[in-house]
Amino acid sequence: MWLKRSISGFALADSLSAQISGMDGLLTQFEAQGRPRPDQLQNNLAQISGSLRQGGVVNPRLRGYLNGVQGIAGGNRGLGLAMSGIYRQIGGLESNPQMAWLNYRNAYLLLNQFPIDNQIRGEMQEIRRSVEVVQARMPELPKLDWSTLDAASQTEYDAVMARYISVSAAASSVEVTAETMRRSMANQGLS
Repeated sequence: MWLKRSISGFALADSLSAQISGMDGLLTQFEAQGRPRPDQLQNNLAQISGSLRQGGVVNPRLRGYLNGVQGIAGGNRGLGLAMSGIYRQIGGLESNPQMAWLNYRNAYLLLNQFPIDNQIRGEMQEIRRSVEVVQARMPELPKLDWSTLDAASQTEYDAVMARYISVSAAASSVEVTAETMRRSMANQGLS
């Protein structure tokens, strides 16, 4: 019996290793492209999404790649929607609530730069529902069209938003921890 469990454990580990190396292979290929054209990036994002659906494993290099190409999505609605979807997928795979929230936050911020229509609103609502799963709050952000900013302002906005995301994620993590402790104490009959 233990032999059968050991063999199935090895098979699971091999499968997990293949999924991670599969994403590593994709990322190596994408990084070799340099700065991809929008059509290349759209294809890359579709392959990443498919790999995440199959593997269910988040490769640490993926965040670096997405951060590196995020500027290409600025102003391109289709790329913004695709990249937002990838961040939402990653958030759903994260076991750490703070990291999940950070990915949902990235997805939301990407969508926030586009005019709000039914599709964008629907995507934002899905992100809000996902965020509620990790018990974090997503405040309304002021509407800003990133593509209308000059290059210096875009860089400054990106830096401010990166800092805001970092601080918000830390604050959200503390809220989640406090709520978890409150529930645990309430289950023990403590207040």
